[in-house]
Amino acid sequence: MLTWLVFQCVGPTVFVTSAQAAFINKLTQTVRTTVPDVDPLKVVHTGATAIRAVFREDQVPGIVEAYMVGIKVAFAIAVAGAGTGLLIGLCNIRGEQWRLNAEKAKDAAVAV
Repeated sequence: MLTWLVFQCVGPTVFVTSAQAAFINKLTQTVRTTVPDVDPLKVVHTGATAIRAVFREDQVPGIVEAYMVGIKVAFAIAVAGAGTGLLIGLCNIRGEQWRLNAEKAKDAAVAV
């Protein structure tokens, strides 16, 4: 139960924050290389829905490419976090089964 509570509270805090930071870092790095005449902070503050309204038509493909690179990193972190939680959860389930079997063995010994 405690493991579940820890992952329920701490997991989103750690993984969402790290995925957001990695997304922004990759986005700004890629914007610098794909569209050097655009300020990366302006891209971050503009947001994905207003790219076509704020930037010139020749700049949009480079900015969209930078968003795709950032999204891939964020998804990789999310998958890693989910996998980690799954493995730890499976280990916890295995431990619960061992405890239940030990208790059943004690009850069986007492009944005899």
